[in-house]
Amino acid sequence: AAVWTSVIGAGRAGRLVSWPNDWAIGGRWPDLAILIDVPAEVLTQRLRHRQLDRFEREPVEFHARVLAGFHELAAADPERWVIVDGNAQPDGVQRAVRAAVRDRLGV
Repeated sequence: AAVWTSVIGAGRAGRLVSWPNDWAIGGRWPDLAILIDVPAEVLTQRLRHRQLDRFEREPVEFHARVLAGFHELAAADPERWVIVDGNAQPDGVQRAVRAAVRDRLGV
């Protein structure tokens, strides 16, 4: 996710910075990427009772932009990405992730 996050963090310039990431990982992108989709406002509520790191302390607008960026990546490469509803209960999210891995990778 760090490689994709750096591309997303660049905003519209993301396409310009993706080539160093591709070089850095030797063109070895994962076969499957899973986006656990949780609205930024819900994420903020879930995190409010714990000590946050620098990334987690960013304003809700930042997290909304990051989520939008991941949605753009998923839409541009649907063969690689699966979007899982993160609003579900943890067991439901786990089942959806396991099903995606099984269906896409046969594992």
